Amino acid sequence: MQETLEQVRNQVTEKWGNLSNAQKIKIYAGVAVLILSIGMISYMTRPQMKILYRNIDAKQASEVTDVLSEQKIKYKLLNDGTTIQVDKKQFDEAKLVLARENVPKGQYTFDDAITNSMSTTQDEKKAKMNYLKKVELEGTLKSMDSIEDAQVNLVIPEEKNSFIQSKQQSSASIVLTLRHNITSQEAEVIARLISSSVQNLDMKNITIVDSKGSNLYIGSDEGSLALGKQQELKSAAENSIKNKVLELLGVMYDDIRISPNLILNFDQYEEIKEEYIPQFEDNSRGIIQRENVSSASSKNGQNGAEPGAANNGGEAPNYQIGNGTNGESKSDSKEITYVNDKKVSTSVKNVGDVDFKASSLAVNLFKNKVYKEENIESTLAGITWDQFKEQNKDQKLLAVDENVISSIRNATGIQNVVVQAYEKPVFIDKEPYVINYRDYLPFVLILLILIIIVIAVMRFRKHDELVEVEPELEVEEMLKAAKEQVELDEIELKETLETKRQIDKFVDEKPEAVANLLRNWLTEDDWE
Repeated sequence: MQETLEQVRNQVTEKWGNLSNAQKIKIYAGVAVLILSIGMISYMTRPQMKILYRNIDAKQASEVTDVLSEQKIKYKLLNDGTTIQVDKKQFDEAKLVLARENVPKGQYTFDDAITNSMSTTQDEKKAKMNYLKKVELEGTLKSMDSIEDAQVNLVIPEEKNSFIQSKQQSSASIVLTLRHNITSQEAEVIARLISSSVQNLDMKNITIVDSKGSNLYIGSDEGSLALGKQQELKSAAENSIKNKVLELLGVMYDDIRISPNLILNFDQYEEIKEEYIPQFEDNSRGIIQRENVSSASSKNGQNGAEPGAANNGGEAPNYQIGNGTNGESKSDSKEITYVNDKKVSTSVKNVGDVDFKASSLAVNLFKNKVYKEENIESTLAGITWDQFKEQNKDQKLLAVDENVISSIRNATGIQNVVVQAYEKPVFIDKEPYVINYRDYLPFVLILLILIIIVIAVMRFRKHDELVEVEPELEVEEMLKAAKEQVELDEIELKETLETKRQIDKFVDEKPEAVANLLRNWLTEDDWE
């Protein structure tokens, strides 16, 4: 294995040394483009992160990251490890896994609140219980669908005297991070929840705001709360009117602008009414409820004495009683009580009813007049497209059918209705042929990577040695070639023997010349 690696390295080094400077520059540029392409692809395909937890301590962060690592959920730490982000696609999975593992475990519990030592004072115990209440309320608020995060601050008075403490009122301020907006009624429900959970906490001492600084509930301002409810009722009624008009005219016009001015009556009114109705049409006296009849008579059969005690002088008056000797009297009486039917009704007027007679409604209708440059450019007589748009940019008033107004009145119940219709010009320019490079960028990057890989493989590939294969010879040709080779060998051998014989003859005949020749060879600088 080591020899193979060494051989490959030597081959790469040799190939690199044989390259020209221009070729080396091209390779450097290709590698740079490859790295840049990989970086761009990684940037475009990076995961979208979402905050899982914020403002947690190091111990909680360690517990959470351990669970996420075991489940192979991608996460990222921010703000010195106090904020944890996870892949948006794995957010719900992370929540379920952490809930199953009961992580993080650093939340303050009831056991922590009641665990005290001998040196723990009474004030410290109360402070721990108040902190437990704060943590519990924050957890309760976070469990609501509309609330992502909650921060509760409680101010509970501490008095030695329990009677004085019962007279002191607590207060609470709450900051909510919302997933979506909540109504004033939902904010009031949250305030009631907080008020019922804390001792001596009245709703007027509760303030609720959101993370954007908007007031959701101000307990000390009951008038503002009532005004908020009234505004919600009015908005709901106006939205109902708008939906009815849109449903009625939506298919007829391209754009509809509706401005209702609804008058709502928020006065409380109760009426008690009594009606008396005769039971018979021809007799208005009604039915006899009670009838009393009585009669009396008396008689007198004795002569009366002289009126008075004595004569008063003069002529005495005469009193006629009967015939002077007998008297009789009679009397009759009758009392009848009649009754009629009686109807007692009580009516209570709803608060927030719409006064349709006093309300009004304004509706603006728009129909689009579409001008396409590609369709009308041939009909433009001596003007440009921009000049045509300038000449036809104004809206035109259209006639409104009376049936449309009647339909709106019947649908909404509002009689004071004003409707105006317009023709709205819409100009569509001819789209030039433009290539959006962003759509083709991933394909271009992939193509460049493939080209660079192919060039690198071709340049550093080990060239296979070409081996020439001699053609097969026939037997006669082989014998002929062998005979010629033997003859050549004999000729070379004869030439070698002849040369050796002449050298020996020269040495024997002229030994001094041979010695001088050897001396000159040994003294030359080339031997050093």
